[in-house]
Amino acid sequence: MKQPTFSDLEYQGKKSKTRQELFLERVDGLIPRQNRGLAKNTERLVLLFGLGNLLTAEGQPRA
Repeated sequence: MKQPTFSDLEYQGKKSKTRQELFLERVDGLIPRQNRGLAKNTERLVLLFGLGNLLTAEGQPRA
């Protein structure tokens, strides 16, 4: 862990949080630390990508 500089601390107090930072904070609270590895969640990722592909392809005509 690197030691924060004075400019980092000053900037951190002034900036507003981005949507990405807010999302990552929410995910940190929802997903336990031990389950974050890609190897442990491969099945879940494949399932979610498959569902996402099905949902985006619903409105498109089939070939």
